[in-house]
Amino acid sequence: MGATEEQVVPPAGTIAAEAAHSSSLGHLIEQTLGVDLRHLAERFLTTVLGAARAEAGFILFIREGHARVGAARGYEAQVLNSLTFSFTPTVRTVSFVEAVSSGALPEAWKTHAFLYVPLALRDTMHGAVFVRLESGRIADAERQALLEFCHLGTLTTASIGLLRSMAFDLATGVHSPNHFHTRLEEEVARASRYHRKLAVGYIEIDRYHLIHELSGAAVTTAIAKTLASLLRDSLRKVDIVGRTQEDVFAILLPETSTKVARTIVERIAQRISSLEFAEAGQKIEVSLSIALLAVPDDVADVPTLLERSNELLSRARRDGGNRIVEAEAGGMPESAPDRSGADDIEHMVLSREGRTLLGLVTRMVRGTGLSISHFLDHILATLVEIAHAKKGMFSLLDAQGKPDPALTRYYGRAVQPDRAVIEKVLRERKTLVYTEASDPSPDGTRTGVAHAVCAPVIYDQRPLAVVYLKGDPSAPRTLPEEVSFVEASIAYLAGPIHNAMLFTQQKQELSQVREELASSIAQLKTKYSYANIIGRSAPMSRIFQILDKVVESHHPVLIQGESGTGKELVARAIHYNGPRREKPFVAENCAALPGTLLEAELFGYVKGAFTGAVGDKKGLLEVANGGTFFLDEVGEMSLEMQTKLLRVLEEKEFRPLGGRETIRVVDIRLISATNRDLRRMIQENTFREDLYYRLNVVKIDLPPLRERKEDVPLLVDHILEEIARETNAPRKRLDPDALRLLLAYDWPGNVRELENVIKNVCVFSEGPVLDRNSFAHLDRLRGEVAAPASLRLPPSQETYKRLQAELEEKEREFVLRILQQTDYNKLQAARLLGVTRPAFYRMLKRLDIRT
Repeated sequence: MGATEEQVVPPAGTIAAEAAHSSSLGHLIEQTLGVDLRHLAERFLTTVLGAARAEAGFILFIREGHARVGAARGYEAQVLNSLTFSFTPTVRTVSFVEAVSSGALPEAWKTHAFLYVPLALRDTMHGAVFVRLESGRIADAERQALLEFCHLGTLTTASIGLLRSMAFDLATGVHSPNHFHTRLEEEVARASRYHRKLAVGYIEIDRYHLIHELSGAAVTTAIAKTLASLLRDSLRKVDIVGRTQEDVFAILLPETSTKVARTIVERIAQRISSLEFAEAGQKIEVSLSIALLAVPDDVADVPTLLERSNELLSRARRDGGNRIVEAEAGGMPESAPDRSGADDIEHMVLSREGRTLLGLVTRMVRGTGLSISHFLDHILATLVEIAHAKKGMFSLLDAQGKPDPALTRYYGRAVQPDRAVIEKVLRERKTLVYTEASDPSPDGTRTGVAHAVCAPVIYDQRPLAVVYLKGDPSAPRTLPEEVSFVEASIAYLAGPIHNAMLFTQQKQELSQVREELASSIAQLKTKYSYANIIGRSAPMSRIFQILDKVVESHHPVLIQGESGTGKELVARAIHYNGPRREKPFVAENCAALPGTLLEAELFGYVKGAFTGAVGDKKGLLEVANGGTFFLDEVGEMSLEMQTKLLRVLEEKEFRPLGGRETIRVVDIRLISATNRDLRRMIQENTFREDLYYRLNVVKIDLPPLRERKEDVPLLVDHILEEIARETNAPRKRLDPDALRLLLAYDWPGNVRELENVIKNVCVFSEGPVLDRNSFAHLDRLRGEVAAPASLRLPPSQETYKRLQAELEEKEREFVLRILQQTDYNKLQAARLLGVTRPAFYRMLKRLDIRT
């Protein structure tokens, strides 16, 4: 279908005025802050389809560079969201194929024609409208009304997006900093003027920036969204929630005391701590630091409130772990619980400026997001500056409690105290202040003594690191006077240092897990590459040709073959070489479970659905969503289960056992396998014919090993190679006489039986070569072992090509003799040979026998 185009021009008339008014778009701008965008999009689409007199269509909005469905009628939004559309600033008549640049497009949709109307303003694309043309065209008046209405809708969408971006935080949906500050001023003025209670809370996510650095933006965004959701769900409609910084949320609770507010935030902190946030399976613990104030009891104006809240939040974040700090009426924040050491030193020695500096240092090192080495450099530089030292050393301890050279940082020249000093400091866990000789001058002389301090970094009652600072001989009294300041600083830094080490270790472990996972995925793809399906015979060549055409499609596949022919191997090869390779491959054997258990496995169940159902469990169909579901031995499925499976395939949904809500299976590729004749089962009324046609879109018949014996040498080589790799032992060889023995056997268990035989012989064989006698202990091959020596191959280096020609000649003579005995009755000859009629015809063609 050729596309017709026309340039978008702003509408000049008022043809769409009534439509705009009836859909309320005109006054929705005035209600922007409270509008439901999903509801707006649905109303917009309803009016568009009504104006065009169409039954189906959809609207796409461009958000953060990606097209997402705003509303859809007659199409599945999830399928549309999986497609990539081409946007142009022109109105045109277009087919689905012309509109989509990439993605799996359902066959039924490819014939649909649309009127494509871009939602564009000043060369900026906001989205597009697709209206399906039932008759292939649209009347001029309806077309003009539709264009005008879409232009008005574009203005509305752009205005709403602009206003919402100014008033709300795009990631979490709560008020933006500027808008929250405006509401804060209004509520504080109202509370002060009328002497009404107003509780104000600031909630900070602990270690937010460090989590962002180590686990990525997706994790921190999920944490922020979850906290915002908890706040909205826990508060009233009159309460106000805002995001003042990336890691800080604020709440305004009118007519609420701090006692009630504390109960609310305690519940929120408890809930977010109980949730699990994970990156690649590694759980991330989340806690909060919370500050609470009351207006006008604690503060009466906004500047004082902001200053006091910063002080409270600074105290709360020193410990983290859901610490809540409230203001004292008219005074400084409440004092922290007794912690020993650091707090006592702080209150005795440090000024308010000193405590503020420590708060800034703590926040800097907790949110720096640097590597551990740079992290330690920042800490050491800060301590040297606080102590007015000349040089210093900061060393983390290893597992044995000794300084780790790999995690030792220096300020100035690499210098460190005597080992005895470090051992004493770590043993007694006390700071040691002493004098030592100054550094030598360029001529080798020393100018005097310098004061030095060596202090342990203690966290959770165990040494974490050791700090060494050396002063300047020209100012010998400077360093000792600052010892208390250094100790208080170290006490505050211990927690952040521990967290940084923990996250660095987790990052390394995560990186290792990712490497192992990537390696496993690569090995999995290699293991199940259909290039590793062994065989060069004519039947296997046809299988490879089918696989080449099947793997890139999404159609159901039915694999038929005897047990042991490798049906699951072929199914996995189709999955891991197709477009779903990154999605799950889920397999279930219908013969392994009775009907009720099979239903529970496929569809899942809810708690209490039956005895033993102690919790909810997802069904395998839900687990496989987006990937491939392999149903092995489908011929063993009961008629009742066949009916339920058929309904899932038709309706694309199912209900877990004991559940009330249906679950949609949007996208799975079904591969089934069986060793039974499903057509005969249909005639016997043991298999549903309609299900058969659902499963049998593409059919693959795997030949038994007896019909492709020329592949036996290749299979044996592959099996011996795998055994050598698994056992890390030299690869064994098979002599020609033993190979002749294997070729003479019919292998009713197919490749699986051959593999078991080779593994069995390798276990009991002591030499590097597997000869004919190596198989003597196997009953199934005992008759072949006793075969006359005249049938054995000479112990020379025969090639496989010569061996194959010789075997085919013997086989040809044998088949001709059978035909002569049956007077060339092919049906009787096939029965004598124990093969099916089609297999016998293939045998005649392969052996070039013309009758």
